[in-house]
Amino acid sequence: MSDRKLRFKVYRQDPDAGEREGRLEEFTIPWWEGIKVLDGLRYIQEEVDHSLAVRWSCRIEDCRTCQMKVNGKSVLSCQIPLEEDMVVEPIPRYRLIRDLVVEFGEKMESSEYAKNEFRE
Repeated sequence: MSDRKLRFKVYRQDPDAGEREGRLEEFTIPWWEGIKVLDGLRYIQEEVDHSLAVRWSCRIEDCRTCQMKVNGKSVLSCQIPLEEDMVVEPIPRYRLIRDLVVEFGEKMESSEYAKNEFRE
């Protein structure tokens, strides 16, 4: 890793703890070549704030579980390079569980939904 740092904002909310409103929390993490949004979130979860709720299933062939909104656009966080001042939020069409984790439910299984979701 280099001495370069990246600053970005992550949506935080825990409805089960009675939080009615979400907030954006700013994090600064080390930059490295090829860093993706998901890498940055995993770094936060492992090294900075273990309470950050984020979901991914890259190694068990459950693609699209890392889907979230980055700078207002629906993306797979494992594919988007992390850049300075990005804003990372949960997908708004689903029930929020906590932070960036949503309940995908039946919609996630629909191939028609998967084809159209990334056209925003």
